Amino acid sequence: MAEIVPSADQPQSLSMAPLGANVLPEQDISSQQSAAPAVDQEKLAGMVAEPAGSYVIRTDEQSEVASLDIDTSHLSLQDPQ
Repeated sequence: MAEIVPSADQPQSLSMAPLGANVLPEQDISSQQSAAPAVDQEKLAGMVAEPAGSYVIRTDEQSEVASLDIDTSHLSLQDPQ
């Protein structure tokens, strides 16, 4: 059960920033840039973006999945009365 009560705080005025805009305060920007990890260009060159729905695991890496024959004839979606 929930009780809805008015808030004593004033609502914040929010706006949408344009794509790519920096929304961090100045002190956060400098700490974020210094903590950024170095990019390994050799590993990056070997990366490939596959289309949506593609298998990302090679067929020799995939495990065999056995399908099960489970009897669900006794189950129903009717409301119990």
